[in-house]
Amino acid sequence: MNKEQIKESVNNLLTTPLNAGRAIVESEALIACPLLGTNKFVRFCRDRGFSIDAERLTRFERLGMFNPIFRVKIPNEDTAPFYIPIRNGNNWFKKGWATDTADLNKAYAIPDLNNQDHEAYYSIFQIDHLSIVLSSMII
Repeated sequence: MNKEQIKESVNNLLTTPLNAGRAIVESEALIACPLLGTNKFVRFCRDRGFSIDAERLTRFERLGMFNPIFRVKIPNEDTAPFYIPIRNGNNWFKKGWATDTADLNKAYAIPDLNNQDHEAYYSIFQIDHLSIVLSSMII
């Protein structure tokens, strides 16, 4: 399979509703099972035998094969932290500091891996999707 065939296969298998990441956060749907920042998600995956690191996650994201649920950009101004559940008047999605990235077909800027102003957040439930992507990359 070439890259486009893999992407199409994964997209057909795992469709994500529009703005799913934002809806998950705004509806407080992850209090019992919080999202993990990149390093914690990598550790979670490695503890389960997956060969993955932050660089590889970013490559899959750039290829449109595997995305975080959302990304947060640390604002340049003094502001209250990003909270889940979202607190009144502090919705980072509305302020443009958080981006829903769950939809594999949605275009958005992906920062460099070394950019410390951004953080990606993943769900432990994405591990099955990651397993499919990783197994499709094995030659």
